[in-house]
Amino acid sequence: PSSKESNGFPMRYRNRKGCFGITVLAGCDARTKFHFVSCKGVGSSNDIMVWQNSYLYKEVISKGKLPPIYFIIGDEAFTNEEQLLVPYSGR
Repeated sequence: PSSKESNGFPMRYRNRKGCFGITVLAGCDARTKFHFVSCKGVGSSNDIMVWQNSYLYKEVISKGKLPPIYFIIGDEAFTNEEQLLVPYSGR
């Protein structure tokens, strides 16, 4: 991104591998229909920070608006929460 596009901080868009990018979070149901997409994270931010700053987390998860029979499945970049399930990384 140009300096103008990045508010004067283009290096924030570099990820840990040295490439420019953005962090995209997306969520779909069991039928692969997308219900959530967030493209607000710069490449240098980690997944959990982008998740905790997303609308879905702030308005649905942290305020308990997701019905208790539903869960969100994440990958190992996230931490388990009451309605966010992630793979167990241990033995």
